[in-house]
Amino acid sequence: MEAIKASIDKAQAVLSGNGAEKLSPTNRANLNNQILVAQQIVNKSNVTKEEYQTVLNNLETARQSAEHEISRAMLAQLITECKGIDTTIFIEGVEAFNTAFAQALAIYNDPTSDKAEMDYIYTVLVSARAGLKVNDALNNVDKRGLESMILTAQSVVANADKYRNDPSWDEMLTALENAKAILANPNATQAEIVQATEVLRLVLNRILANAEQVQKPGQQNEMYVQNRDQENVNFVRTGDDENIAGLLAATTLAGTAAIIALKKQAADSCLFFR
Repeated sequence: MEAIKASIDKAQAVLSGNGAEKLSPTNRANLNNQILVAQQIVNKSNVTKEEYQTVLNNLETARQSAEHEISRAMLAQLITECKGIDTTIFIEGVEAFNTAFAQALAIYNDPTSDKAEMDYIYTVLVSARAGLKVNDALNNVDKRGLESMILTAQSVVANADKYRNDPSWDEMLTALENAKAILANPNATQAEIVQATEVLRLVLNRILANAEQVQKPGQQNEMYVQNRDQENVNFVRTGDDENIAGLLAATTLAGTAAIIALKKQAADSCLFFR
């Protein structure tokens, strides 16, 4: 009975483990049913060898089917997330990321791919995504403020339905594309970085301020604003004066701090911005 007890434990772990929410109702119900049948066998006094083996095999098949579905669903979600990454703003890790992404697509689209293959490429793609970096050390410039501003702008774009009617929308998109080009340029000067950050910051503040003015009382908008020095993504809600102030602070904190310091550097080099 030890083998079937161990199989029951593994099956129950699948139902409560990572990604269990991605199980289809059919596979979930089948696995639950097979667990119940197996538990009845464990509690049964007279069980034939054939009956025992049949129940064990059915339980193992149901568990493996559920695990395969979970692995496939998690890989699909990761692929979807990676499709939205603009690799043009990175100058490190792009080749490894593109290779891992192509391999993940190939494995996902291959109906014969097993759980081990999908789990392996999932780990590889997660690692490759984490390896995408902007190497500011190449020209000894500080792009942190610009990178933070770009992340905020991309969050606004992701919530386009809430903001695209703003008269500054097209201007923001142009400023965002220019900022990404400056960020990806290893030869960008500090003056260019400061200017691109400031232009994007100003247009973003106009859009967010306008959105706050037209917000209905009691209604809340929700968007992501990510701090580059943190791995987590925080929800910032708008809907009252206190929260919009927090949102604008999150939008401008890194960029403005960098601009104040860097404009002095630019002035010292006889470079002025208006």
